[in-house]
Amino acid sequence: MGDIFGGHILGEMDLAAAIAARRVVKTRVVTVALDKVLFKNPVHTGDTLSCYTWIDKVGTTSIGVKVLAKVHRLDSDEDEDAEEEVTEGHFTFVCVDSDGKPVPHEQSLPAPA
Repeated sequence: MGDIFGGHILGEMDLAAAIAARRVVKTRVVTVALDKVLFKNPVHTGDTLSCYTWIDKVGTTSIGVKVLAKVHRLDSDEDEDAEEEVTEGHFTFVCVDSDGKPVPHEQSLPAPA
């Protein structure tokens, strides 16, 4: 139909959130929750997807990341690059050791204010 599958968009958002989490903690992280997902607009084949992240919580073993996905598409009527919000969600990661057990993290950057 020309639209990108929502699961693919969530996968890209998860990757962006994991990268953001790893910039704050030195420990391996795994996704444990995804909530408050809102699909606002479709993503079409040919759109350029950008994911913007904000750390909103740093706990002893967990870290929360908000993600906003936007697309850039050429507006055929105006020959301009239009930007549109398409999806937003909240991802929670847990820091784990090599056995996958939760562990306290070592922070590499200051916690968000």
